[in-house]
Amino acid sequence: MFKTIDPIDINISYIDEGILIDIRFKKGRNSARIEFPINKNKNIIKSILASDKYFKILILEDLWLEDLLEVIGNSYIIKGINLYEMKKEILKQLELPHYNDIRIKVKSRNYVGNKNFNIDYSLISEEYGILDGFYKRYGNIIIFDNIEMLLSKEQLALLEEIDNYSVTDDINRQAIHLAKVKRKAEKANAEIDDYIKNEQYYFPERIDIEFNKHDDTLIELIPYLEGLDRYTNEVLMNIDNVSTINSFTDEKGRKRVFLDEIIASNFNKIRENKIIKGSQVPRFIKNPSEFLPDGIDLDKFSDRVKGLKIRTYKVRPFVDCERDSSTGWFEFNTEIRLEKELNISLDLDDELNTFEEDNSIINLKEYANMLELAKRNGEDYIYYNGKWIEIDHNEGEKFLEAQSQLKDMFSNGKVNIKNLHYVLEIYDNIEKLEYSNNFIRLKEELAKEKIFEYEKPRYLNANLYTYQKEGFNWLKLLKYQMLGGLLADDMGLGKTLQIIAFMAYLKEINELKPSLIVVPATLIDNWISEIEKFTYGLGSIYIHRGSERIKDSQIIKDFDIVITTYETLVRDQVILGEIDWNLLAIDEAQKIKNATTLIASAVKAQKRKIPVAITGTPVENSLSELWSIVDFVQPGLLRNYSWFRREFQVPIEKNIGNTELINNKSNELIKTIEPVFLRRIKEDKLDNLPEIEEEFIFSNLSNYQEQLYVQIINRIKSEDSKRFVLAYLQQLIQICSHPRIVTGNLNIEPKTLIKESNKLKDTLSLLKNIERLNEKVVIFTKYRNMQQILRKVIFNEFGIWPNVINGDMNRNRIKIISDFESKDGFNVLILSPRAAGVGLNITGANHVIHYTREWNPAVEKQATDRVYRIGQKRDVKVYYPISVSDRGITVEVKLNELLNKKKKLFNSVIIPMEKMKVTEDELLEGII
Repeated sequence: MFKTIDPIDINISYIDEGILIDIRFKKGRNSARIEFPINKNKNIIKSILASDKYFKILILEDLWLEDLLEVIGNSYIIKGINLYEMKKEILKQLELPHYNDIRIKVKSRNYVGNKNFNIDYSLISEEYGILDGFYKRYGNIIIFDNIEMLLSKEQLALLEEIDNYSVTDDINRQAIHLAKVKRKAEKANAEIDDYIKNEQYYFPERIDIEFNKHDDTLIELIPYLEGLDRYTNEVLMNIDNVSTINSFTDEKGRKRVFLDEIIASNFNKIRENKIIKGSQVPRFIKNPSEFLPDGIDLDKFSDRVKGLKIRTYKVRPFVDCERDSSTGWFEFNTEIRLEKELNISLDLDDELNTFEEDNSIINLKEYANMLELAKRNGEDYIYYNGKWIEIDHNEGEKFLEAQSQLKDMFSNGKVNIKNLHYVLEIYDNIEKLEYSNNFIRLKEELAKEKIFEYEKPRYLNANLYTYQKEGFNWLKLLKYQMLGGLLADDMGLGKTLQIIAFMAYLKEINELKPSLIVVPATLIDNWISEIEKFTYGLGSIYIHRGSERIKDSQIIKDFDIVITTYETLVRDQVILGEIDWNLLAIDEAQKIKNATTLIASAVKAQKRKIPVAITGTPVENSLSELWSIVDFVQPGLLRNYSWFRREFQVPIEKNIGNTELINNKSNELIKTIEPVFLRRIKEDKLDNLPEIEEEFIFSNLSNYQEQLYVQIINRIKSEDSKRFVLAYLQQLIQICSHPRIVTGNLNIEPKTLIKESNKLKDTLSLLKNIERLNEKVVIFTKYRNMQQILRKVIFNEFGIWPNVINGDMNRNRIKIISDFESKDGFNVLILSPRAAGVGLNITGANHVIHYTREWNPAVEKQATDRVYRIGQKRDVKVYYPISVSDRGITVEVKLNELLNKKKKLFNSVIIPMEKMKVTEDELLEGII
């Protein structure tokens, strides 16, 4: 018998930059590179499937999709640094370096000051001993006696520091090198000789900051350099000007501390401005970046600042109105609210009274005293009766003047309808005035007189759908009412376009400049392209981010549109806060869902005429997120957080199963925010969307599936297995999908794979019907092995090798989607339900198969919305294959029942998405 020669060849070689992988198909003396994605090689897919290297090629394709495998010449490369991004199991499967039993021994040659000073190292294997002279090194890869080992990141950094050093007689350069080696050796757990250990040379790479709170009016900032003891740090604190080279003597002898120029500069800046006193204290609490230089990590700063336990308060005038039903006259009531700044809690069992303390109403006389103190100090914060209070004396004086003016005109406090416009105009001139729901509805009623039929803005280059025109008119109405708004349309309904249309209108009436758009970094390019695509030019656009960004507010405000990220806004809160923005729009507004974060604080600190929040998911984990967003667009409408928590958050979130209570409270909340809240969903039968239909396909478990299923059920019933319930539930779902996901060994004939799962067999029958229609389909499953089973049987049945997308979008995945969209005829794409993040559009398909189900209907709906969204021209069919059994209710049947039940809650924007998730206990009930 002749042995069949595998035509697929994978050769691995090493260079300093990484691992070269040559993947070729050989035919006779000729060979050609196998390209990714695999379906580019249609003529050789059968050979790939038959090859014992099949799974390696699938893994390599995944790495290519992740941008971890790149084309280089006529081959591929995995850069050495990318090996750290790969799971150890993947490295093992590809037979790439993953093993590491190396330790490094660092030794000096000569001493600092000697012209021949240098540092060497030895590599020692725990198993093989000293490797020196017997190994080859390629970047972070060590090869010894055909054994490949992967250095850790820290070990690589140490060796690179030593390798890149050039011998010099410059004593400072020698000492800096020793200090760097010493620090990196410590991080790499390397052994150092006595000379290096005893030499007191240091090279800190990071600054940490501690606080010394003297009292509520004085805080001291203490910068600490990483890796230095407190004594050394204190010595540096007392040096007049810390430089890149610092030398002093202690009881142990001479010490030298070397610093990068930026680190030295930042250390000096913090030290010089270490005293935070008076009104600086609450400003520091709210915005630490105002007092800290660039380069200081603020990620964990918010929690540490809270640890100071200095609470701040705000005082704001509030106006309400009531209409006398008998006379038709209006009565306006005002009060001054003193409220503690936020203490958001996600623990619904926290005592409510802990959120109520210190919220109070103050009288006009006391308010006038506060304003006088603020004016005298020239500050936005005053220390009054043991509290730091934020107060705007200019706006406060406007309010008192308005009260006096209205009292003179309407001594009895009653206003007839003829004078309403005059009263509202007086209040509109006060920027920091909070309104009740009644007052806002009155403004809405009067403003509607100014809004007529939709008129297309002159600068808009797009035709809006009816509901988008309604959204545009709603934004115009908000402008005339001088209110903010939360645009919370469902995913895929064109929220960005509605905002751009509104911006085109503002441009037309010369009220666009300056406007600020705050977005996640990944959406900057999308906003620019959408503005360019849908307008005839809105003027100058400036992207405010990066190290070269403009730091002068006078220059920034001369741009028509400024686009920045949330993180940059935190850094430049003070600079951008000096600008009076006409429009302030925040995209993916759930970024400010936690009102206590620096991001939320920075957004809310910006001056704006028209604040607009844009998000399809205003409530993800807790109703407190909705409160925070509404607090940005219309402060005071939902009053303070403690009131909102008592009235809405606790009753709703603690009673998800109580339909009547949920409906009543949800309707009450929606009615409260309705004037500034707009949400349309696809189920509203919007004019631009085709029909969507669901179909459930029930398939009996095969004998093989039934056998494995019963085994797992018996394990769950075992007393010893309770802590493994979640894993067993996942195994039951996997068995319902295909038994090979659990048992392994996918490298078998497609016919056998089909025979072992009736669900797979019925799915293929469904695909044949779609093929006859010459249409496209997207299949969702999160299990990698199931994806590979689907690819294999689909290729066998249809000659199509489907692409798979599991991660976020990048250039390779964008190209795959583009190819799928552009080519006519039947095609299949396989996706993980959580793949691709924001903005993925696959309207070229009009069939969706949820082969395996998510435990949260919100996630499943978002997956479907990749297909069912603006741009979809055909009716969409969504299929749910479900495995059933004559023995009783399967886990898939139970999951389907629970998801259908929870779907009824989904269209209520009030229910947190996290609360819709099916729990283990719910899923277990009835299947055991």
